[in-house]
Amino acid sequence: MKNRMRLALSIFAHKKDKYLILGAYGCGVFRNDPKKVAGWWHDLLNDEGFGSLFSEIRFAVLDISKAENAYVHLRTYFMVWSSAMPG
Repeated sequence: MKNRMRLALSIFAHKKDKYLILGAYGCGVFRNDPKKVAGWWHDLLNDEGFGSLFSEIRFAVLDISKAENAYVHLRTYFMVWSSAMPG
């Protein structure tokens, strides 16, 4: 999974995209571990330097679980603003 995430960032960088909206890659129906996914984003964006290639990166995460695992783990690594969708 981390390699797929790296590939996506590489494509965005190659296209010279400057603004990214990322998510909790596969944490919903595919049940990837939110802690691992958040850690992989952190590794790729910070340790591998992808974060410096973009002007702005935001995370859009729909987390309807009671524990809000995706939010909790992304918040561990990144500042996350969350808002409930009206409905």
